[in-house]
Amino acid sequence: MQSRVVAMFMFAVILSSCSSISTPRQSTPETDFRIIILKENWFDLEVGYEAEKAQSVLSSADTSKPIFVISKDNIEKYDSDLQTITLTSSATNELGTALIKIDANSTEIEKLTNLKESLGWGNSVERALYLHPFIVQVDNQFKYGGIFLDAASQMAVNFPVARVTIAEGKVVIALLPTHIPFVMIDPIDGSGNLRQPVIADEAKYDVQQLDDFFSDWSTELATSDTSEKFRTMIRDEKIRLIFEAAGK
Repeated sequence: MQSRVVAMFMFAVILSSCSSISTPRQSTPETDFRIIILKENWFDLEVGYEAEKAQSVLSSADTSKPIFVISKDNIEKYDSDLQTITLTSSATNELGTALIKIDANSTEIEKLTNLKESLGWGNSVERALYLHPFIVQVDNQFKYGGIFLDAASQMAVNFPVARVTIAEGKVVIALLPTHIPFVMIDPIDGSGNLRQPVIADEAKYDVQQLDDFFSDWSTELATSDTSEKFRTMIRDEKIRLIFEAAGK
């Protein structure tokens, strides 16, 4: 009887051991973040001004031949409060090389960029990216899309825009939920509070003249339903965790 109990116990141990070996541990799926900068411009794709149409157009856009793709590895720093992305030195150089190869597709865009250059507005990367759409993907899925647009533009764009500055020789991209004229950084901070807006250098005099009107106007744009909708997408907690895990 005792030998039978021992045999049954040994069988149970072996069965348990085999079971633990045959059941592999579930691995956590890798998460990724990308900004795809399209070669076509706002005119080419007929993106328009309104959120619904723009997202429909950009979600179905051809991403097979972009100007450049910004991946996690291309990013040196991600600031979740300011919603700025600083590229590495090598990625900045690679983006610059890619932009040199672009042929001007629109005479109007060329005229505007030449004018801005003559006035000393912005920087060469901002001018080269002017009106080029971008697509943000998380785990290869479309999250939202927008266009590169300078702060001084009077286009009534009602969907995300990206501003471009250069800091210490590196490209810095700021993501805003909608176009807020003259403003460089989303005026709503990571806690949902209104902060002092960062004004583009070329617009500071105009903003001073507009005074209270500008303050009320920019606040209205920053807190609109559309801004809140896209701000939620831009500030998605999953995106923050992706960069936190990557040590960015």
